[in-house]
Amino acid sequence: MEVWQGAVLGILQGITEWLPISSEGQGMIAMINWLGIPPADAFSFSIFLHLGTMMAVLIRFRHEFRGIVREIDSKLTRTVVVSAFFTGITGIPFYLLFKESFTGGKQSTVLIGLLLVLTGLLLRFRGTASRGTKDMTLLDMAVLGLVQGFSILPGVSRSGTTLTVLLMRGIRQEDALMISFIISVPAVLGAIVLD
Repeated sequence: MEVWQGAVLGILQGITEWLPISSEGQGMIAMINWLGIPPADAFSFSIFLHLGTMMAVLIRFRHEFRGIVREIDSKLTRTVVVSAFFTGITGIPFYLLFKESFTGGKQSTVLIGLLLVLTGLLLRFRGTASRGTKDMTLLDMAVLGLVQGFSILPGVSRSGTTLTVLLMRGIRQEDALMISFIISVPAVLGAIVLD
């Protein structure tokens, strides 16, 4: 891969990660169809691109992460730990299943396209937001983690699906946004280690 190609992919990742349009899916489509990178390699590289996103999240939510480290027994800390555990329950099997299925460029593009459509349909759902971070239950955390695990699939927006689930479960938008990005850190680290 040329330096300019890596720079373009980094810019694409930087723009699309903050939108509910699956940065991984967009990056893989670009790598497969425009750069001619084999789908399995594109899958691995798209996971690696999330390191930049993780650093941005750590900087943006540095005060919250300091609070997590200082207050090990806080609700936010529990949310991160429980959701990370349940993310592994769905994420690891899907990673192992789909990593080997990315063989042909056209087949991979069609699969990513279908997952993008499913993500778009999911984003239509909303709930009545009346609860905050401190009101989250163990069930909320588990559901959040299980849903986040599906985002290992390119075309499933991690931020879009987690935000939608949090809103559907009655979490206020500003809290949902913060939680969605904070729980991404262990998920990104796990995916990078796995890959």
